[in-house]
Amino acid sequence: MHKKGGLFYMGRGCPCPGPFFYIFLNPRVETPYDMVGLKIQDGITDSFLRELGCVPVEVEFGEVYTAIERGTIDGWTFQFPGVSGFGWHEVTKYWIDHPFYMQDIITIMNLDKWNSLPKHLQDLVMEAQMQVERDYPAIYAQYEANERQKLMEAGMEPLTFSPADAEWYVKTAYEAAWAKEIEKHPEISPELKEWLTK
Repeated sequence: MHKKGGLFYMGRGCPCPGPFFYIFLNPRVETPYDMVGLKIQDGITDSFLRELGCVPVEVEFGEVYTAIERGTIDGWTFQFPGVSGFGWHEVTKYWIDHPFYMQDIITIMNLDKWNSLPKHLQDLVMEAQMQVERDYPAIYAQYEANERQKLMEAGMEPLTFSPADAEWYVKTAYEAAWAKEIEKHPEISPELKEWLTK
């Protein structure tokens, strides 16, 4: 598929060890059904947020701090690494501790450029890519653990749902995302879903 577009797929750019996306909130919620009507900053999760009954709100990263501080939004979606760098933990109380979605950063190269490289350079580049894929999961896991600790020390609390609610919440995240992709790209998304899901 990438070759049809003139691209060479090299591998995953930031391979994480598991789902890494979270919803961070100021209102405390006991179940996912308590989220109806909450205004949540959105990046890539709009279909999931709508299924939860939330109101997705587009807010630039640089404006999230002010928006949450002033109550313009009730929460935001992000991964742990980067939260303290933005200072968002200073104005946010909770996160829902049921992660969803995997990292989608990939490494690609112009196919003609790739084909123009001598074999020894192609091998060198691919070995570097494979090294990233071997090393990064442990690096990311440590980074996330450090960030979690920092947020908890700042007073933030993880929220967990009952097993049944947690299962529904995570399942809904994926079903909503796939439904959106299948609607946008019906010619390939059903096949991708079959390849990429268990």
